[in-house]
Amino acid sequence: MQAYGAHKSVSPIGFPDSGNGKYAQKFTYKQWYVMACHQRAHMNFVENLPLNLILLLVMGLYYPTITLVYSISAVVGRFLYCALYAKKGAWGRMLGMVMDRVPLISFILYMTIMLAMDLFKNEVSLAVLG
Repeated sequence: MQAYGAHKSVSPIGFPDSGNGKYAQKFTYKQWYVMACHQRAHMNFVENLPLNLILLLVMGLYYPTITLVYSISAVVGRFLYCALYAKKGAWGRMLGMVMDRVPLISFILYMTIMLAMDLFKNEVSLAVLG
């Protein structure tokens, strides 16, 4: 079997398994479900990391105290989200989701309002924003 062109072939032990292939077939359903929950918790963390890092970077320059409060909430919320999702499945993630999403939405609204107010007062240079 060829993979990635004519000059390469599939390893005799197969491709790395993401939980739906050769190695996952040896799991019981419960083992597969636990592994899938762990994997989804990790993927969700990776998906949300860029947004959180960009917000922390931009807002940390202008509002460091609020950014610190948000970052603590985000870290605790993400940790709970991942830990509870991995341990209890999809419904276990709700506490972490609330602890992460409510501050995130509040932080975005606060950032938007404060930057708009600062722009109207000419306290923030337009050159800094773009």
